[in-house]
Amino acid sequence: PEVRLLSDTVAISLTNNEEKIDPFSDLLAITASIQAVADLYLQTEPHLFLRGCITHGQHLIHENFLIGPAVDETAEYIDTAQGAFVWFLPNAAKVIDTGLASLRNQNLGLSNQDQVLSLLDAMCPQYQMPMNTGHNLETRVVNPILNKDPKASGLLLEVCAKTMNVDKMDVWVKRQHTLKFLKYCMARNKQLLGPK
Repeated sequence: PEVRLLSDTVAISLTNNEEKIDPFSDLLAITASIQAVADLYLQTEPHLFLRGCITHGQHLIHENFLIGPAVDETAEYIDTAQGAFVWFLPNAAKVIDTGLASLRNQNLGLSNQDQVLSLLDAMCPQYQMPMNTGHNLETRVVNPILNKDPKASGLLLEVCAKTMNVDKMDVWVKRQHTLKFLKYCMARNKQLLGPK
């Protein structure tokens, strides 16, 4: 994946010139990259929360130029989430859903196959994401705290609560939605760890 910082935008791109392209693996790589970049933004002050969307499609990236239908699609929907969500547009969400379903139907020869599939699903869980239109969209959303232990996740929740503690109504609403999502992710992470 290539990362570009363009003003207040972080653009992450993965281009594949091989004849056989595996969109599922590509999108998982993008998801892991987003988690790493989000973590960097949250570790330093001022703490910043990412909001944006992920698609899969044709595009070209050269230096600081990004063009193509996939770029246009993300630009159209980048600010539609009502909170700090990095979410999957329909074509990308379908790729993840189809890839996970295919893996579930295969014997991968792994002793911990169910755990691996649960981890992949938890990277970008299904969620009823609130949108600026007042509706919720069931889609996949990047779990920004997947690689964090419960203590670190709790600290991140505190950072989010403090950072987004602004008396502007639109920020207050986004704060509530973001905190609710982070708590959902914490619960998913706890399920992955299982009973002690």
